[in-house]
Amino acid sequence: MGDQAAAAIAAAALGMAERPDSTPDLPGITVPTLVVTSQGDRLIPAEQSAPMADAIPGARLEVLPGVGHLTSVEAPDRFTALLRDHAAASGVAP
Repeated sequence: MGDQAAAAIAAAALGMAERPDSTPDLPGITVPTLVVTSQGDRLIPAEQSAPMADAIPGARLEVLPGVGHLTSVEAPDRFTALLRDHAAASGVAP
């Protein structure tokens, strides 16, 4: 992210801020769902991800300790293990 132009980061942030709220759609999700967050995320604190997971029927919430906002980059082994476990539990992986 440090290599990106300030204008590009600002435009991306504005786009995220202006997108429609999809919270009302969460209860309609009917596929196995894994919500991954982290204790060190300053952009989207873990406490804000819990209600999202709670709104999705049967969703599983995983909070990774010692990781910031980019969980898949900062803890790729733990993140990948979670995805593999979720895919296997969902019947989509060997």
